Amino acid sequence: MNADLAPALEAGLDQLGLAMPCKAQGKLLAYIDLLAKWNATYNLTAIRDRAQMVSLHLLDSLCVARYLKPGPCWM
Repeated sequence: MNADLAPALEAGLDQLGLAMPCKAQGKLLAYIDLLAKWNATYNLTAIRDRAQMVSLHLLDSLCVARYLKPGPCWM
């Protein structure tokens, strides 16, 4: 399921000017899988489309990354 979302995540990261290791990208896409799975049960978010979750949850949250100070858990 992640393979279809990987290009959208990579394109968004490029637009934000962020470099992220493939392993970190995989973890973010795994998070989308979990969010979609549990959203069906508990209605965690109104967004149901996984592609929209990438842009509206992941990329919107990552847009502040350039302003954060890197720390031990940074990507």
